Amino acid sequence: MSSVSWPTRGFADLSLVSHDVELCATDVAEWLIDIGPAGSAYRAASPGQQQAALDGVNRLLQRYHDPEVGYRLPTGLWLMTATSPL
Repeated sequence: MSSVSWPTRGFADLSLVSHDVELCATDVAEWLIDIGPAGSAYRAASPGQQQAALDGVNRLLQRYHDPEVGYRLPTGLWLMTATSPL
C-alpha cells in the first residue's frame, strides 16, 4: 500500500482501507450510464441513440449476469475513518 499525504483539517488518526466487494443488482445498464461520465451525453441523446447505448452496455455486462441473482459486478470501496479532537 502506498503512502498518501492528506491535509488533515484538524482530524487525527486517518485511516484508509480498501475493500473488494461485489455489487448485486437486477438492472444496472441505465444506472451505470447515468452515473458515469457519459450520463450527460446519454440524457441529451435521441431515444434511438439511448437504446443503442443501452444495448451496448447490456452486451458488455453479459459476462457478469447470473440468472438467479441478476448482475454480480466486482467493485472496490475505500473506507476512510478519522477522529476529531474535542
